[in-house]
Amino acid sequence: MALADVFNLKKQLVQYGSHHYNKTNIIIHMIFVPVIFWTALVFGAKTGPLVTLPSSLRFLKVLGPNLGFFTVTFYTMYYAILDPVAALRMEMMVEVEKDVAAFRAKQQKPSPKST
Repeated sequence: MALADVFNLKKQLVQYGSHHYNKTNIIIHMIFVPVIFWTALVFGAKTGPLVTLPSSLRFLKVLGPNLGFFTVTFYTMYYAILDPVAALRMEMMVEVEKDVAAFRAKQQKPSPKST
């Protein structure tokens, strides 16, 4: 593909459609792209803090701010800009899952200590 075609949206969409029409390719993407992305995030989490946080943002220390944190932040903002409605729905689903997980964690009884 010529360099000029990289910025040609129509040609990019045609090429994308031709690669993602094959059922085998779709299955491979559905399985391995999330695994590769997750692996990259795990490696990114091991980079350590990339910036020094001011005292007002110390609560972010548990999230990084490592390469994994910045990658997730970038992708979240990018996809929220592409489709704000889907981003809002996803955020609501994450909030419900978080609340259910917190509720279930409170329901767990501590295991008895063995003596």
